Amino acid sequence: MPSYRVIAHYDHPQVVRSAVVEAESAERAMVTALLQHHIPAGFRRDAHGWLVEEFWRPEMGGDLRWPRVDRRWRLVWGDPRHPRVLRFEVECVALSPEAGAD
Repeated sequence: MPSYRVIAHYDHPQVVRSAVVEAESAERAMVTALLQHHIPAGFRRDAHGWLVEEFWRPEMGGDLRWPRVDRRWRLVWGDPRHPRVLRFEVECVALSPEAGAD
């Protein structure tokens, strides 16, 4: 299975997080990185005012419970009228050894 570097771009605050995950496709790599907590779903302020990472929980997805691929390199979730959006860049960093065994 190929490995992908998934780079998430957040709007508030303006930061970037990345992770390398194995997946069947680039789109699957985005979802895998989010659901397996390799990258945060967003940020929130704690009781002391510090920004802390907020990792994926199914209740964040609203009625559908899961993030959806919306256009290329975007995941959306939550209320359809005010969805949460996370933008990505994805690059293939390694193919599995089995891929070249043909």
